[in-house]
Amino acid sequence: MAAALAAAVIFAAAGLSQLARPSSVPAAANPPGNNGTIKIDGILFDGYPDNEPHVGCLFQVDFYGFDQGDLDADVLFEAIPPTGTGEDLLTDTVFIGEDDNGGGGSEGGLDASRTYDLTAALQGFSPQPQQGHHVRLTVHADGSQGADTKFKVFWVSGCDPGPTPVIAESPLPVLLPLTAVVALLGALVLRRRRDGMTQPVSGEGRAED
Repeated sequence: MAAALAAAVIFAAAGLSQLARPSSVPAAANPPGNNGTIKIDGILFDGYPDNEPHVGCLFQVDFYGFDQGDLDADVLFEAIPPTGTGEDLLTDTVFIGEDDNGGGGSEGGLDASRTYDLTAALQGFSPQPQQGHHVRLTVHADGSQGADTKFKVFWVSGCDPGPTPVIAESPLPVLLPLTAVVALLGALVLRRRRDGMTQPVSGEGRAED
């Protein structure tokens, strides 16, 4: 019986050693799923993975932790209430497959950044007095298994291009600088003197003695 008990202890110890041994199978670089995240970045632009829900009309979209490969993200901005009712503002395509998803949503996982200006696209939409224009960003990312969609809702402000300067035609004549007037008068006087010196002598001069 003692021999049987000893064998059981040895078998259990062997099993525990197998459980404690690290797996020799490497983790997948691009695990299946809806990998990646997007962040809105206002001025001053940086690589930190923080999201800014209130930005100016000029801003960046940062892409973090997407898979590696020939992969693109389709970008769509829409005007949503109270600014609009889902009207398309701008579309774009961004390459996001530079490296694997190592780093995830950290600085090391930054795959791409793209700068956008919605000033022209938002003309005709009235801003909310305190917040500005309400915008939704939708990103469809290649390489994701299952749902491939990312969303961000944020506000943009300062999108007024300002009044267009109007140049009115002046009814007044063009005035020359004083130095130009003096130079012109001097040229006229000099020309008259030269004309007087070069006039031909007439035959009706003084009679000879």
